[in-house]
Amino acid sequence: MIAITVITPAIASTPLWSPTGRENIETNLRSLQGFLKSPVGQNRSVDFARQSWIKNFLNQSSTSLVPTRRTASAKIGLETLFVQARHQGVEVVGSGVLQHINTEGRITYTNRLAEFDLKATPTLDAADARALARSLHERYDISGATRLRILPNEDEVSARLTWWIRAKDIQGNREPRQLVVDAHSGEVIADYSLHYSIAPIHVFEASSTCQEVEPSGEPVALKLSDCVNSVANGRVLRFADESARRAFENSKKALEFYDTNFGRDGIDGKGSDVVSVVHAGVNFDNAFWSDEGQMMAYGDGDGVTTGDFTLGLDVAGHEMTHGVISSTANLAYFGESGALNEAYADIFGKLIEGSNNWRLGTALFLSADENSAIRDLKDPGTLTANYFNEKGQIVTKPYPRTLGERFRTTAKCDGKNDNCFVHINSTIQGHTGYQVIKALGRSNAAQLFYATLTQYLTERTNFAQNKAATLKACNEIGLLPSECAKVEAIFAAQGY
Repeated sequence: MIAITVITPAIASTPLWSPTGRENIETNLRSLQGFLKSPVGQNRSVDFARQSWIKNFLNQSSTSLVPTRRTASAKIGLETLFVQARHQGVEVVGSGVLQHINTEGRITYTNRLAEFDLKATPTLDAADARALARSLHERYDISGATRLRILPNEDEVSARLTWWIRAKDIQGNREPRQLVVDAHSGEVIADYSLHYSIAPIHVFEASSTCQEVEPSGEPVALKLSDCVNSVANGRVLRFADESARRAFENSKKALEFYDTNFGRDGIDGKGSDVVSVVHAGVNFDNAFWSDEGQMMAYGDGDGVTTGDFTLGLDVAGHEMTHGVISSTANLAYFGESGALNEAYADIFGKLIEGSNNWRLGTALFLSADENSAIRDLKDPGTLTANYFNEKGQIVTKPYPRTLGERFRTTAKCDGKNDNCFVHINSTIQGHTGYQVIKALGRSNAAQLFYATLTQYLTERTNFAQNKAATLKACNEIGLLPSECAKVEAIFAAQGY
């Protein structure tokens, strides 16, 4: 069984290590002894804070480290502690140290420490940041705390001070949004939906009485208490329609896949209920996973190009894998981390489906022509992507296969450019994943991808870091050196 443990606020509220000079290392090590006796600190070594590069980081007066999560998989034989970095008391997105212990007790580390010089005092206060978010989304209010976080740039030697603002519809379950705003200039760096489009099980059938629908047909608010519950606690009720029954089977197969292969207890690793909604929207040609609602939603398709989205097991597996990602690496849904989020969802979606068809979503299309797929992991360039360039012009290009073909933009990451091309650039890692599956076989590849995703990646992992993480995981989970050499050669051929 995999155990996801989050340190309680009482433990996490104070950094274990926040030295003001070299003389504090021994004091911090004594603090560490107390942590090692806690449930989250079990089997951890004092060696952690004696690593020279960690000591150098901690010897800076502005830095500290806080343990935030432990992930263990007995089937893979690996356990990882993620220790979050802070700068001047402010969390640094995706920055920290991952300490890994395998079944032999060998300890290794993954360095995700971003180092930069930055004063963590905002010019724009939290109230002004929230007001900016409301001005962009008038029907939304702010849900939860507005968090001040440091966002490292791609070079990882510079960073920006940012406000992270969660916005939610005032009147219902309109898709929640995440905004990232520069805490000095007020520039909106990212503005993206937290519905990631393409345990006990519950399925609800949406209708006009329990949902609000945009003129486009997209569902923007769902009130489950007013929807028909056609599968309750895994029991299919007699009046459940075919869509509800397929949604139930999709959830069951995804849960069985994660349990059988990795010992994972439910989508979130905690055995929580799995909720699905069918007939979402009106002629809605998409499906999505909602982190906030821990819910899978299926549209019926537009009736012209696509049909009922419950028909695609790979699409359902893709969406529910977003829930796995959110409770582990939590890859931020913009830029390269967002593309990795989509790629891992694609890869596991196809593994859950279990076929030799590497095109995503073919079962959804009403005609079987060469374009009847969402993405193609085997031959990405056989399908084309449409997007708006920075001049507002629609551009059509083949989906990228290699790192050198990735789409780039200097604009803010939002819906106009697919959150800086998260779906489009996903085929780079998706195609890499396909080749690894062919080289190692499904079982070994699945173990490698799962270990990498859940125990080696952090929130803002980029393509290069993902490669390094995959190779490191490969050497820790018992794969042969010759197999890991094949994986390394695949990444090299992909332009990494």
